Amino acid sequence: MKRTVTDKMRRANRANALHSTGPSTERGKAVSSLNGVTHGLYAKRQEVEINDGIVRRVQDYLRRHAPRPKITDKLYDTGNVRMLDEHLRAALAGEIILDYGPPGTQKTFLFEYRRAEAAKKSATPEILYVRCSPAMSPRALLIHVALEVGAFSRGSRDTLMANILLKLQARRKPAALLVDEAHLLKGQYVTIETLRELADRARLGMVIAGHNDLEEIFREGLAMMEQWVSRIDRRHRLPGLSESEARAIATEELGQMPKAALDALVSFCGVKDVRTRKSYCSMRRLVKRVAQIRARKFGA
Repeated sequence: MKRTVTDKMRRANRANALHSTGPSTERGKAVSSLNGVTHGLYAKRQEVEINDGIVRRVQDYLRRHAPRPKITDKLYDTGNVRMLDEHLRAALAGEIILDYGPPGTQKTFLFEYRRAEAAKKSATPEILYVRCSPAMSPRALLIHVALEVGAFSRGSRDTLMANILLKLQARRKPAALLVDEAHLLKGQYVTIETLRELADRARLGMVIAGHNDLEEIFREGLAMMEQWVSRIDRRHRLPGLSESEARAIATEELGQMPKAALDALVSFCGVKDVRTRKSYCSMRRLVKRVAQIRARKFGA
């Protein structure tokens, strides 16, 4: 049964409330403000003050003891690998290159592979790798770059930029930044401009790679990113794996196969480029299929 609150009861409640004013100290008020918090995952503001000195020491410790990137798979000598390696060397010389193409053309794998190689050779690798995410903000981009160069990754966008520039200027050898999945920055013109500012101020060469949409982003967004026109030294569309390359890789891994079986394997790896409507072999599908066949054939 619903209880009725009379006017007399309401006046009495209000009078009683005046005798309890809640916490009076700043600390008490801060604690009571969290009375309704359960986990804080959706909090709009940070409630805990973090000492920058502590954060810096934690980051330094994690950087010193972080596991090195591992090379887990084999890198095959294909036309795309040779082209991307050439672009990487050009980026180390200060060029900015735009590489775009359909999925399965070895962009991400090669970038991660070369990044892992560089990390094994030096504590300050010359190859820096950043993987973009949807709606990536300028600050989020700079945090990723800061972590790559070993800079303090806390603070405003301008502070992060300054920290990164100091680290890059202190290097004895030039570095190159590999920006992967850059097509996910579609519409994020401020983030793309931040990338251009970093290239200008640090004299940093870059390979910016992504799917076919990447070329459209830079072509259609030139009205808002006019300064990129004179920054990009090369634009290159990466083709898919050719049938002859797919056959050579399959034969190298599985040995000689009957022609019908090899044809079936290559056909299975074929996909259609949604932009050009042409078919190509996907390296991702080929490697996966070869692994399945090896497991059945050799039990490994």
